[in-house]
Amino acid sequence: MDLIKNKKLSLFEKAGFLILLIYTFYCANYTLERVCFADTSYMFFKIVRDTGFNVEAGRYPQIITQLLLVPARFIGLPLKALMFIYSISFPLLYFVCAGISTFVYGFKKASWALVFALTGGLGLTFFHAGTETHQSIAWGIVFFSWLQSSKPDFAYSKSSIVRLVWGILFAILTLHSHPVGLFFLVFSLIYYWINTRQFKRPEPYVILGVFVFLSLIKYLTTDTNSYEGQFFSQIIEFPKLIKQLDSNYTFHYFKYTINTTYHVYLIAFALGICFLFLRSSFVNLLFYSLFPVGFVLFTVLIYHQGDSDLMMQRAFLPLGFFISIPIFNQFKLHQNNVIKSLQFIFIILIYFASFWMISLQGNEMNKRFAYMDELHAKFNASRMFLNCNEVDMNRVGVQWSYCLESLLYSSANFGKDKSYMIAVYSDTELKREEIFSDKVLISHESFGRINFSDLDNRYYHLDKSLYHSPHFIFP
Repeated sequence: MDLIKNKKLSLFEKAGFLILLIYTFYCANYTLERVCFADTSYMFFKIVRDTGFNVEAGRYPQIITQLLLVPARFIGLPLKALMFIYSISFPLLYFVCAGISTFVYGFKKASWALVFALTGGLGLTFFHAGTETHQSIAWGIVFFSWLQSSKPDFAYSKSSIVRLVWGILFAILTLHSHPVGLFFLVFSLIYYWINTRQFKRPEPYVILGVFVFLSLIKYLTTDTNSYEGQFFSQIIEFPKLIKQLDSNYTFHYFKYTINTTYHVYLIAFALGICFLFLRSSFVNLLFYSLFPVGFVLFTVLIYHQGDSDLMMQRAFLPLGFFISIPIFNQFKLHQNNVIKSLQFIFIILIYFASFWMISLQGNEMNKRFAYMDELHAKFNASRMFLNCNEVDMNRVGVQWSYCLESLLYSSANFGKDKSYMIAVYSDTELKREEIFSDKVLISHESFGRINFSDLDNRYYHLDKSLYHSPHFIFP
């Protein structure tokens, strides 16, 4: 990689890294809330249990965010310290991606675009730390920066080949962090062709061939019952699903939340359209208008059966990428000091709103922890098996099983001697012998079986006592 010649940043461009630093502070401040939540808790548990890297669904770029955690676990740091390291490993990766985009490929507003893409949804996605969508966005911005920095001329030389290899690597990291990376690559390529008119330059076509090939390999080698398998299989069903829009769960979810969870996206999207219109950039305006709408339609149809609010918010998270990248790529502060100050203040207010909403959501997450403690005090047992109808969903924010989340939270916050575990199941999800087993800790369809022998007594202690719900109905 060749460093760009002009590395000097304006005050506004430097402020982008300050915004990213604030994001990192929030990741540190809400360590428990992020690690003891959803998939992240299972990923963290398995890394600590195995003292090694954990890769879900063949998404190998996950290893990068575990490079600090694995050696920290190897030397035996306390559980809370391990959680802190894991939580900040994600923004540290984002700093690296923003730095590459800024100082190597010249996209000096990459930090601004990245933080907006990570927080613009203003929902639960900030606390869904382990979701690979975040990592795919970060690598997608690096790929976009690499592509935009291409020089008009092209010569077959050693430096050109090295540069192409880097581009292929960024494309692979984007695509294999999460399947949604496919959209980031397509977006970046179309945007590049629209703005440069360099249709004869070979690198974009090489990249296009690489990710088409990788996508086909992924599709042919992926279990049809897995997340990726269902994702790719639904693409083929795309035309048929358009006819079923009225009964589409995800469509109704997006329609009813667009003015709440996604109002920042709406504001930014409207401003982007005005910005491009005033610049008379009509081809860009057409692309900018159609691609996010097309992505929403595609996402609605692919996830037509829906899921939890958390999963739906993650599915629409890439909208922040498509809305912010074109704006920041062409945005310049006005020369008039008054207008410049107003622009800067307005942008700061948008990000202030994002962090304020994260704080509000963090308070709700703390209520979830308090509710866990109340349940533990009420039943006075290390293991609690609750039926879904026994749980006050107004106190927990989002429906989830709480198995490892509660175990990690209690062990890290109170010490291993006060560990407890809460499991929430429907009537048909548990077998009678598993509830009364002194070997099985958790048996979950998605994450497999975890036995008591998998618990490291350095971090957890459960006395195998249990609470048997009187409302539980065995199959």
